Amino acid sequence: MIPLPAAGALTLYTDGLTEGHNGDAAERLGVEGLLTLIDRLPHTDPAAHVDSVIKEVHALNAGRHSDDLAVLRLDWRRR
Repeated sequence: MIPLPAAGALTLYTDGLTEGHNGDAAERLGVEGLLTLIDRLPHTDPAAHVDSVIKEVHALNAGRHSDDLAVLRLDWRRR
């Protein structure tokens, strides 16, 4: 059993989210780039936030890499 905080979120994703290119650079976005992107985007409701992340990842990649993409975000708050 893993103790969880009273409120939090867990995001699971396939490698299609991190293997695309990072803008004009020849390098891949990677996990560090994804975390930077997530922190940079406005934290709206969870569904809108995931949509924004996917939209930005696609824009950075500019069609140079094509891979399956799946994201699952689970949010919780104890009452």
